[in-house]
Amino acid sequence: MKWYYAERKKPFGPIEEKEFQGLIEKGTIMPDTLVWCSGMKEWKPLSEVTIAKVADPEEKAETENHKEVTTVEEIETEYESVEKLTYCSQCGNEFDRQEMIFYQNQWICPSCKALLGEKPEETPKIETGGLQYADFWPRAGAKIIDIFILWTIGILVSSFLGLFFSPTYDPEVSMTFPVLANLFQLLIAVSYTTYFLGKYSATPGKMACHLKVVTPNGGKVNYSQACYRYFAEIISSLIFCIGYLMAIFDIEKRTLHDRIAGTRVVRNH
Repeated sequence: MKWYYAERKKPFGPIEEKEFQGLIEKGTIMPDTLVWCSGMKEWKPLSEVTIAKVADPEEKAETENHKEVTTVEEIETEYESVEKLTYCSQCGNEFDRQEMIFYQNQWICPSCKALLGEKPEETPKIETGGLQYADFWPRAGAKIIDIFILWTIGILVSSFLGLFFSPTYDPEVSMTFPVLANLFQLLIAVSYTTYFLGKYSATPGKMACHLKVVTPNGGKVNYSQACYRYFAEIISSLIFCIGYLMAIFDIEKRTLHDRIAGTRVVRNH
């Protein structure tokens, strides 16, 4: 008995049954590989074929009205027709793929498509891995708290630096003070964000609002990622804060700096 099998969407064969069995044992032909031999009505996955049954009289009786496919051209035509067919994930029936839609990693037939439209509550939901993404306003509240804390620290730092710069009309000294003050404030802001996100996954502002910053799968961010996220946030603020507003429209509530750093902000209950 001659067998055919499909690989990379192309049929191969004919091969003798012994060689066919050998390919199965080697793993070349897998349970989901489409196979066919004379006497079968259509190509089927190997898992649905019992080789001994192909030659059974009952199965032959079922296919006596079916045209036997023998030539390579006919086999390829037969296979191409099967390749275009897909099972609906909802009802399990077989349809031409051109009539179906691919929705949420599933093929759905026209009938089930209409049914899903009538019953949106039964429509497959997007998997989030159990994460509850934080909305825009809690995040804005957390940011305001962090800004207030850093502003307070900045005043204290500026006051401390002022002790070393007595009032003078020297232009060099007058220029040095604001540069040093801004440099120290930047260093404090970077250290503040990097330390708290790397250590606790949340700055004090986010802690107060029960939020935390995580990786896409809910894992803990490391210190380098936390630092990278801080500088990415500068970009969000420089473009008229549009980077922050992106969280309103994003399905995962991501801001621009979340996208750049590969992070998510979630509710921490």
